[in-house]
Amino acid sequence: MPKKLHGIRAKAYDVIVVGAGIAGICTALTLAEAGYHVLLLEKKHDVLEGTSNVTPGRMSLGIHYLGDYPTAEYNLYKTLEFIKKFRNYFPDCFIRGSTNENWHFGLYAIVDNSLIPSNQVLHFIGCLKERYREVIRQPDFNFLTEFYGHPYEFYEKLRIDNYDSIDFSRISLLLRTKEMLLNWSKFKKILKFKLESNILIDTLNHADVINISDSHQSYKHEVYYLDIYGEKQSALSDFVVLCAWQNIEKINECSGIKTSAVTNRIKILVTIQLPEKLFSHPSTFFCIGPFAIFSNMGNGTAKITYAPKTNYFISTSKSSFFKENKKIIFNQDEFVSDEKLKQIGQDIILGLSEYMPDINKAKLLDVKSGIVKQINQNNQEFFDLDNSTSNHHKRAYSGVEVKNKEKTVINNSAIKLMYAPSNAARVLEIINSVS
Repeated sequence: MPKKLHGIRAKAYDVIVVGAGIAGICTALTLAEAGYHVLLLEKKHDVLEGTSNVTPGRMSLGIHYLGDYPTAEYNLYKTLEFIKKFRNYFPDCFIRGSTNENWHFGLYAIVDNSLIPSNQVLHFIGCLKERYREVIRQPDFNFLTEFYGHPYEFYEKLRIDNYDSIDFSRISLLLRTKEMLLNWSKFKKILKFKLESNILIDTLNHADVINISDSHQSYKHEVYYLDIYGEKQSALSDFVVLCAWQNIEKINECSGIKTSAVTNRIKILVTIQLPEKLFSHPSTFFCIGPFAIFSNMGNGTAKITYAPKTNYFISTSKSSFFKENKKIIFNQDEFVSDEKLKQIGQDIILGLSEYMPDINKAKLLDVKSGIVKQINQNNQEFFDLDNSTSNHHKRAYSGVEVKNKEKTVINNSAIKLMYAPSNAARVLEIINSVS
């Protein structure tokens, strides 16, 4: 377990990182590797228990995001950089079967009313294949062919009736890639071990950050938080990096930090026990657009979504979320009751059965909620799941933003899990440029 401090001793840090999801941990580790002394503050009882923990671990090469091609290409690059950063832990951290199986490879079932037509899907995948070819030509990246294959293996077009567990009445195109799922539970343990063993990182859980201010001492910032006993504490630092999603609007408002226009969503992820027929059914993405996802976890369970029910709450303005949730801004644990979660879980199973009828025989095991944050492009509040030009589909940006003229307060909201390592490297560049 990461080091848990029950109170900060009278010392200051080079950097305080707020939020210990994957963005916060990658940032803390990257800074510590560069010699910075880091304090990592987490509101929950342990690290990696927030939105980062609500993931099917899809190691996407961008195909799922072809509704906006720049996002698809950006996603491709960031996934490959993610694997390069953690290459020592792959392929062990992939979910996969034996060598003569292919259920662990991803299927893409292009739905008739996809955001883009099938011929355009194939054109864009061809473009992604060329970007992949360019990346793996680089010496530091050519090892990726062990996992994703050579460019000619980037995707394979399958017969439309290849799987009797899919209802193909609404499917116009079926593709298979060599994409695999991240074994999140195993990878999570690795991150926690790396965090615990780094002597330049102090981790404090149950630390609810309430304010960030300029300090009158020689250090630039003082971060105030409530400890496990509800008592107000503070710590000093030269730099503050905000990696939290929950409650971040509240922190920004109290601290006078200028915020970007964002769209916030509460999303639901369901875990099910599979009927035997689906044990070896490949992870399948019904796309391109707001349809459904089936992620086979390889142990008789799957994680699933169904977009009309998975996107439980959407807000493009801070005030509307205040009204809905008066207790704590963006605490989804209080916003969605357990009974409501179970009902949504059953609705998601029912929704996915439109594409995979045998899902109706699955048993509901778990329902989790998480937060997705997107920066509104050009500050325009435009969110429409069914429109390819909507901000929802535009994620070709890191989420790293400098929040003051001194470049000492930095926001790092990793837009996708796979962006976290490259985001951390960008944060280090900014801090190095100042210090």
